[in-house]
Amino acid sequence: MSGFNYPQEMWDERFSTPELFGEEPNAFLASQAHRFPSGKALALALADGEGRNSVWLATMACPLWWASLRSNHD
Repeated sequence: MSGFNYPQEMWDERFSTPELFGEEPNAFLASQAHRFPSGKALALALADGEGRNSVWLATMACPLWWASLRSNHD
């Protein structure tokens, strides 16, 4: 059984398909790159799914905290 009673199972199932959203960051996030001065902005990426936005933020030299309920971060 999946759903909000078992959120980890729900997200594991949703992201069981490799690269569900691709490898590029979210278009809105990328359009806001000017707001992330290199090494000076701290980002918090909650529920980042595949981690594509977190990876992009890290390449911007942005200190980053990342969290997800997924158990299979391959």
